[in-house]
Amino acid sequence: MRRIAALFILAGALGGCAGGNGAQHGHLSKVEYLSALEVIPAPMRTNSSAAPVEGLVVSGTITNEGSSPLQCSTAEFVLMRTGGPDVIPSTQFCAVPSIAPQESAYFNATFATAPRDDLQLRFNHGDGSYELHDLVVPPG
Repeated sequence: MRRIAALFILAGALGGCAGGNGAQHGHLSKVEYLSALEVIPAPMRTNSSAAPVEGLVVSGTITNEGSSPLQCSTAEFVLMRTGGPDVIPSTQFCAVPSIAPQESAYFNATFATAPRDDLQLRFNHGDGSYELHDLVVPPG
């Protein structure tokens, strides 16, 4: 009986760690690297089905205001939804994979999620900080 109780406690602890909202890790940056954000609803296809699903393409400019190179990869972008799980991009493109200090580059990221009014884009900086941007999603 103790082993079963220990398993439930361990499962609950692991579930709490895995189910956390991305905004709880790191700290909000005082500097914003993203600008000129544009959101476009777009149909997408998934590997498991030929039927299109709803998706969003977020594009804009990244300006590296720091003093070291800034990585531009799918791991840096997270789409956050109130009351729902965070979404990582299914595809992502940057004009350059590493942005030099005081330089800018274009990016776009495609997320497999329905358009909503409460979406925020989180961009993780390499130093453990992040920035949040409320997204304006035009009607589909």
